[in-house]
Amino acid sequence: MYVAIDIETTGLDLISDQIIEIGAVKFDENELCEEFSMLINPNIPVPPEVVRITGITDDDLRSASQLYEIAESFKNFIGDMPIIVHNAEFDIAMLKKGIGNLNNPCYDTLILSQLFIPDMRSYSLESLAKNLGIEHNKTHRALSDAKATASLFQIILREIKNIDAESFEMIKSILNKTNWRAKDLFVGLKPDTKKPTAHKEQKTQQQKIETVASRKICEALEKNKKTTFELSPLIKTEETAYEAALEFVSKSISTANFNTPLNVLIALRNPKNPTILDKGQYLSDDRFKKFLEKSDFDDKETVFAIKIILGKTRAENGLKREFRLTGEEHSMWEKVCCDDFECGHDPKNCFYSRALEAVKDKKIIITSHKTFFEDIKFTGKLILCDFDEIRESANMALSIVFYSSMLKNLIDNDVLLIKTEVIFGLLWRLVEQVLNIEEGKYAEMKIDESHKTIPIWQQIKGTALFMEEAIKKEGPGKFLNRLALLIDVILDKNTNYTMEVHRKYSEEIKVVLIPKNLEEIINKKIFDIDKNPVLIGIFDCPDEKIKSERRPHETFYFFEDLKRLNRETLFKTSIAVLRRAIIKNKGKTICVFHSKISLRAAYEAIYEEMKKQEIALYAQEISGGRGKIIDSYIRNPENSALLILEHYFKQIDLSELDFNQIIINKFYSGPDQTEQQFLANIKKVFNKILSSEKTKNILILDPSAVMLLEKIKTMMVDEINMRVIKNVKLDEL
Repeated sequence: MYVAIDIETTGLDLISDQIIEIGAVKFDENELCEEFSMLINPNIPVPPEVVRITGITDDDLRSASQLYEIAESFKNFIGDMPIIVHNAEFDIAMLKKGIGNLNNPCYDTLILSQLFIPDMRSYSLESLAKNLGIEHNKTHRALSDAKATASLFQIILREIKNIDAESFEMIKSILNKTNWRAKDLFVGLKPDTKKPTAHKEQKTQQQKIETVASRKICEALEKNKKTTFELSPLIKTEETAYEAALEFVSKSISTANFNTPLNVLIALRNPKNPTILDKGQYLSDDRFKKFLEKSDFDDKETVFAIKIILGKTRAENGLKREFRLTGEEHSMWEKVCCDDFECGHDPKNCFYSRALEAVKDKKIIITSHKTFFEDIKFTGKLILCDFDEIRESANMALSIVFYSSMLKNLIDNDVLLIKTEVIFGLLWRLVEQVLNIEEGKYAEMKIDESHKTIPIWQQIKGTALFMEEAIKKEGPGKFLNRLALLIDVILDKNTNYTMEVHRKYSEEIKVVLIPKNLEEIINKKIFDIDKNPVLIGIFDCPDEKIKSERRPHETFYFFEDLKRLNRETLFKTSIAVLRRAIIKNKGKTICVFHSKISLRAAYEAIYEEMKKQEIALYAQEISGGRGKIIDSYIRNPENSALLILEHYFKQIDLSELDFNQIIINKFYSGPDQTEQQFLANIKKVFNKILSSEKTKNILILDPSAVMLLEKIKTMMVDEINMRVIKNVKLDEL
């Protein structure tokens, strides 16, 4: 028997907020049994937003019992049965504060559902219940939520029993080396004796959309003439390019036109249906087996390992996105993915090597910019999409990255290893001295000539000179050759790279070498493949602009009053608009900022009000790293706002997020940026929003953008809905 528990509270603050309702239900693997439900008098008023969500009022609680009065009966009800909670951390902490420690085993259905019920858009209890057909009539009432949690756990138990024998044995080997509190679920269970079912290839029928655009791209391929296009953001670039390539190859074959290459390579920033991606996106069985040889696993490593084991039985291509990773699991992936050093690149154990073999016979290859620069050896016609992002993609692909965590696995010489760790530590101390950063905060810094005058640089150079000699004695090797390049850059023997030093939230240090001659490398790569490529995503005087047949449904609101305000009044007004818009929309909002300073200032200004309204704020580098805040928002978009930097906003996949409002605080504007560059940046952001086809309202709080309104109108490919709001009245927003 198990007991599922849920509570409702006056808010999310563990110190000041109180429990107002407890619900619990006893159940076994097949049915729900006995129930427990109590309203609790918190001795503080229930906030209006909590009343709205739960329906529980002060009048309902006035004659209710105090928490201490029902503590004994509640503890007697749950006895020593395992406790089942959805998102256990908060509920258990609140119960501990009110009635003392609960020593029962505790299983969190939020974590378990992510492991055993993959491919859900959201893992909120409400969303899971809806998608799994679980009865959940009264959301945000304790007993109803407890019943839904119990039914969810019954589904999870059935999924655990359906694990194939081979995967089950691998999981057991990990559980012997961990204290993960859910390990007892596997004790006594008998796995499915069937072999894991191979994931059948899903062939998606490419839809023929935007035929005008695909026909014109096909004509450019046939003419074998370099042609540049700018497509409407409402046109699905990947599908359109694929249709053009398909028509071109078919025509070339049917007309026996063998003077024209029959192969077409399509490269995009982030393709949705790639033929192949960069090696770091693929699982390496060699490296995963090495990961499993660890002597002990913490809870997060245990969950990650089980997710990979189970995911392998479903994964078609061994791609990272097929494993549905969250939070810190993205960092763990770096230890098990294909790489240049530890992976043996045997197709039997390396998904990436299999993918490389598979593309040899393909007439049409779809890949990412990163793979285009790193690995693809190709002769034929080239359709290069998202050209406006190509420089940033090349920067990522061609930079050489060193992680402090990988040094022990790649350096056998103990003395050289120690010196390498010392040089990483010294580089980080240099960053700390220059930036004066808080302990534990993420930070990054580009090393320039001024930093080399700081005394600690002489220690870095001295260590580098020692390492230079040690590497020569060790002899050649893939990683040592790269390490030698880093030493040459530090010693100014190689001036073709700039160096950046980063520290992640895990306190791992990352050193990055970025090529200085990026433009030259980009042009050589493109024109070595195809002297006459088709380039899509050209903002500056393309040969042709292709509009969409549909009109955007989004509306962009500009606030004219803002351009007349001084700095202090502008900040106060922007915060007032931001606060009002988030509350009125009840969350489901993405707020975009140009700098860390403006993001933090806005967060601090609206935090208390959002807390009263029961709206959670997930702020980049305040609430956590990029992965953590996205995961947190996905779980609860209904009453949440996501605060992120513009640079990160351009990278995220908006299709994964549930939102209908975006607020742009201010667009990035560099010190030497021209008006044309500023407009191009606005265009990138607008195109990103329009391509998502999700947003209803976009609020622009940047006075510089308001002053360039007419120019923004003319630069967009499609006519977009733009409204100017004068004499802002917050109540009418």
